[in-house]
Amino acid sequence: MEYSMLSRVDSTRHNWRIKVRVSRMWHLSGTSKGRSFSIVELILVDEEGTSITASIGENEVAKYSLSIVEGHAYFFWNFCVSKERRKYYAVPSTYTIYFTPWTIVEEVPTKSACALPLYVFNFVDFDDLDDRARHPQGLVDIIGKLAVVHPPIQSSTLNGPSVRRNVELHDLSLQGKGSEVILLPSDGDAVTENVDEANANRRSISELLSLNPHDNNVGLIGPILHRFVRV
Repeated sequence: MEYSMLSRVDSTRHNWRIKVRVSRMWHLSGTSKGRSFSIVELILVDEEGTSITASIGENEVAKYSLSIVEGHAYFFWNFCVSKERRKYYAVPSTYTIYFTPWTIVEEVPTKSACALPLYVFNFVDFDDLDDRARHPQGLVDIIGKLAVVHPPIQSSTLNGPSVRRNVELHDLSLQGKGSEVILLPSDGDAVTENVDEANANRRSISELLSLNPHDNNVGLIGPILHRFVRV
C-alpha cells in the first residue's frame, strides 16, 4: 500500500495516506463557552522519525477511540489537515491532523511496523529552556538528573481539583561526560530502590547525549535517569 511521509503532509490536499505509530494518546476534557467537551489527542510518528499531532473530535471519539491503541501502528487516510494554530502543542509540527466521520483506520501488522519508532523526542539543552519558554515550539524533552522531588500541591481550577508535583532536574553536562548513569526499569523496583546495580543498564553521559532518540534499540525507554555512579 502506498503512503506518504509526514514531512510531505500539508493542507493543500486531503487525500493523504500515512503509515504511523501512535506514540502517545490521551483524552482531553474541559469547558469552552459554557459547555463541556471531550476529545482524544494523538502523537503520530513515521519511519523517518517525523511527528505530528492528531485530534479526534467529540463527535468521532466513540467511533475511533476504542479502535486505536497507543503504541500500535496504523494506516490512516481520509482525514483533514490544518495549520497548527494552538498556543500549546505536543510536538513541533506546522500542521495537525483532524479525524472526520470518513477517516479510515487500518492496523499495520507487527512485522511491517518494525521501522516505526516507539517514541518521539524533542531534546533541547538546558541553556535553551528560557528561550523555549518565551517562544514555544511544542513540548520539549531534556536529559537530566532527578535531584529533588517535592510534595504534591493541591489546588482548584475551573475544571475542578488539581494536583501537581514540582521536581528539580540538574544538567547532566555539568556532571562530567565520564560519569555513568543507571537506567531504571519502569516498574516497582525503580520505586522501592531494589535495583541490581551490578547488572543494571549503564550509559555514560557522553553516550546518552549521542543517542538517536528514534532508534528503538538504544534502550532509552521512558525511565528516569535516576542515579549517578562515578567512574
